[in-house]
Amino acid sequence: MWVRFANGASVNKNFEAKVIIVDKQQGENERVSGIAYPGELLVIMGSSGAGKTTLLNVLTFRYHSEMNVSGRIAVNGKKVNSNVLASQMAYVQQDDLFIGTLTVKEHLLFQALVRMDKEIPYQQRIRRVNEVISELALTKSRNTVIGIAGRLKGISGGEMKRLSFASEVLTDPPLMFCDEPTSGLDSFMAHQVISVLKKLAARGKTIITTLHQPSSEIFSMFDKILLIAEGRVAFMGTSDEACNFFRS
Repeated sequence: MWVRFANGASVNKNFEAKVIIVDKQQGENERVSGIAYPGELLVIMGSSGAGKTTLLNVLTFRYHSEMNVSGRIAVNGKKVNSNVLASQMAYVQQDDLFIGTLTVKEHLLFQALVRMDKEIPYQQRIRRVNEVISELALTKSRNTVIGIAGRLKGISGGEMKRLSFASEVLTDPPLMFCDEPTSGLDSFMAHQVISVLKKLAARGKTIITTLHQPSSEIFSMFDKILLIAEGRVAFMGTSDEACNFFRS
């Protein structure tokens, strides 16, 4: 599988992968190829069990031991391991994990303390937290507790997902991977979440996300569509090209 990603920073960085995925438990062989560029929002789509999350996990070295993955992953032409790639990327999981009694700002301050380089002064970390709060449209809820389902009322589902993004972009990574970011959200909140990803991509980031069944409005927001069926690429192109492809 060939995939290339690059960030929009002053020094261009390419992410390349050529892999074959074999699940030893299920005896399945997956060969998928595609390409994404900085400034683009690419979505990996497919039915349940098609291999969307598996592909995302392989690209980010998060696959389990029962998978036999062969190939090469490189940044700027140099082969990388999981530690090197981790320093270049953000990964937003499907499930949001927070300490529900913290406020939005308290959570981000804590993340800034543990994630940002130890040489960065405290005041600079605070400035970065405030920047991210503004960028991710969390200003109104900055002093609201995150909440605990069924126990403590807090921020909305859409705000919670944007907080997940905010936690990951504090260090301004060039690559961003998201697993089902609209899961459990209504159409309005789902649209808000994808709009945030679109905005981040417009700043030069390369963003790859998985989605199961986006609405037609959300579908049209993606720059590239990668449709997987039975472990193979059924289609890759723009949303307009996808419509023409499936009409023919």
